[in-house]
Amino acid sequence: MSVLIFTSICQIIFQENKEKNKDVNKWKNKKRWEGKNQEELENGCRKIPPIGGILRQPKSPVFWSFWFLIGLLGIYFLATLFSQDVLFSLWGSPYRSGGFVNFALYIILAILMFFILKKSEWQKIWIFSFIIGVLVSLIAIFQQYKIFSPFLLSYEGGRAPSTIGSPITLAIYLLILCFPVLSFGLKTKKVAGKLFYFISFLLFIFTAVFITQTRAVYLGLIIGSFYFLTFFPFKKKWLAIGLKIITTFILILSVYAVYYINITSQSKFLDTIAKNQLIKGVMTRVSFRLLAEEPRFAVWKVAFEAIKEKPILGYGPENFNIGFDRFYDSSLPYISHEWGSWYDKAHNFILDIATTVGIPALMIYLALFGALFWRLQKLKTADKYADSNADKTPIIAHGLQASFIGYFVANFFSFDSFSSYLISFLLIGYSLHLISLNVVNKEKSAKETFNNTLNRAESSVLNQRNYQHHLNVNKKKFIIVALLFLFIWFNWQYNIKPFNINTKINISKYLIGEKKCESAFSRMEKNVLPKKSILNFYSRAKYIDFMTTCESYYPDKTADYAKRGIGAIKEGATIRPAFVRGWLFLSGFNTVLIDIERDIDKKVELIKAGENYLKKAELLAPKRQEVFIEWFKYAFTSDRFDLLKEKAQKCIDTNPDTGDCYWYRALAELTVRNLEQGEKYLTLAEMRRYDSGSFISISQLEKAHSIAGSYQELVVVYQKLIALKPEEPQYHASLAFTYRELGKFKEARSEAMKVLELQPEAKDMVQEFLKTLPLR
Repeated sequence: MSVLIFTSICQIIFQENKEKNKDVNKWKNKKRWEGKNQEELENGCRKIPPIGGILRQPKSPVFWSFWFLIGLLGIYFLATLFSQDVLFSLWGSPYRSGGFVNFALYIILAILMFFILKKSEWQKIWIFSFIIGVLVSLIAIFQQYKIFSPFLLSYEGGRAPSTIGSPITLAIYLLILCFPVLSFGLKTKKVAGKLFYFISFLLFIFTAVFITQTRAVYLGLIIGSFYFLTFFPFKKKWLAIGLKIITTFILILSVYAVYYINITSQSKFLDTIAKNQLIKGVMTRVSFRLLAEEPRFAVWKVAFEAIKEKPILGYGPENFNIGFDRFYDSSLPYISHEWGSWYDKAHNFILDIATTVGIPALMIYLALFGALFWRLQKLKTADKYADSNADKTPIIAHGLQASFIGYFVANFFSFDSFSSYLISFLLIGYSLHLISLNVVNKEKSAKETFNNTLNRAESSVLNQRNYQHHLNVNKKKFIIVALLFLFIWFNWQYNIKPFNINTKINISKYLIGEKKCESAFSRMEKNVLPKKSILNFYSRAKYIDFMTTCESYYPDKTADYAKRGIGAIKEGATIRPAFVRGWLFLSGFNTVLIDIERDIDKKVELIKAGENYLKKAELLAPKRQEVFIEWFKYAFTSDRFDLLKEKAQKCIDTNPDTGDCYWYRALAELTVRNLEQGEKYLTLAEMRRYDSGSFISISQLEKAHSIAGSYQELVVVYQKLIALKPEEPQYHASLAFTYRELGKFKEARSEAMKVLELQPEAKDMVQEFLKTLPLR
């Protein structure tokens, strides 16, 4: 994008020089002007308003739209300056390609395209965009049906994302393209052109509906199509009325079809069409049950609370997660889904903008699109199109309006990405271009009126302008050179360097997939982590993700990974101190180190540090169950059972449906031998689907009963551990000790012999133990 912007700026400068050279050469070939003076010439020239003049006239059609766009850039800049996490607001996450810098470049690109591109050049831009859309759609189809799979990467995991990264963002990208390509198809008279546009349109629709299966885009397509067909700018009223009737009928039929699919449990017709996997997927996506269980509605409730705290400038661009975590409420229905409860977007553009940039920014954003929509409507009904519809501009304007409507409807349930931002700001630039054409056409006669005056300028004026022209050329050469150096530096620092680092991260990711963890970690530590860039936090987050994955491969290396990764997590928490998960990861690794540390002084330091980490996390997200769970692990490992009981009860009070809260409350009771209360909370935990039969859970019970000296309960616990890991001699040894304490010497002797059988080298230890048992 920076390449496009640099090229555009240079084109503006060179284009102005070119125009001045034309004027100078024209003046050189003209005779002196007699009977007129320079004042009359200059007065005449002032009556010709250039594009800059148009932007300074409030009555100009593009005035409000253009300045709303500039205002949007300004308020995003202010929100970034006062952001809760300025660095992240500037650059965003590579996962989202967001941040103020990217957003500013979108706006700058739209403005430059508005200033530079001519009508024929806009046509080329759109054709290129449609071709890219076709290629993206074809790749999605190839991925979905594994066409050319030996040569083209197939997608395993449901709905194909093509090259966009997500089926949702792919669907919104294609939705924005649908109505412009349809409008161009209706506009063109060439058969080849119509075939290209209409085939592209059908391909976009097929991919968006059947491949991505995105409900928000379904709604956007329906409402956008309804507007496009119902308000199509027909010259004949009977055609308009007929199309409105047909469109309304189709809409009612579509609504009834969705209703019928949801209320009918058994139907031969539905069973028959559901055999087609494409139709079956669509039918599943329009389920009322899925809609009722949508977590985003709970997310919206949390977002409303976050907006109340910072209504003016929000939490900063890309910082929705800060406000969301602060007001997160786990008791809200369906807020925690199978993919988790961490949200960095509101899945609603209104709430997302209001939360991150503030309500004034939202008002400017809506005003921008409102002004564009209104001016496009004016363009459709302009007097110059009343008698002739030769260039079909009203159809294009109508298509842009429908695209804006579909885009807004889809984003009411979703969010923007790089692809949708790029096309939407292309729409903004093109809308400004179409709207401004009317003004430019009206001024042509004024320019022609003073054309002779310009051609007969006095030689003195010519010499003065020629001298000034050479001065301006030198200045502009300097500007271009300065911009070139800025462009090179920017691209190296913020494009090439991060790209190189991300390439190395992806190599490590591949090695992790091959379970070559040591090689991957070495590469990260040598080639990635020491490099300073805008990916500093991202690289450390990926490093920790890799360690978490490798821990599942090699559980016995958990302690080694904790020692190795604690430094990277600390750096990450320093870079993004408002990121809750950073502190939780740091606490988790720190808890592992507490468990293995044998030096008392170092252990005390780790315990103090762990408490500080969790206090920071709880300050950022006071009601998150994940924070409570880390408190439980920390308190249980640090033998701070009073703290464990306190946090467990607070967790229960926050959300009584969370099984973890009851489990750790039970452990707190069992450590003080309060068996009755402990059993009560264990039962409550199991009723809330807590996995009490996992190895970790049983190991925690073993520690709690050991501290309390509950030997009878320990027998049951060790038997469960042996059932899970029968080849582990330590559990048999512990069970033998427990039997001895209970006076069950026969059982103790039997378990001791099993230890000897599993671990012959422990013969001396087993014999010493047997001597402590009474003779038979």
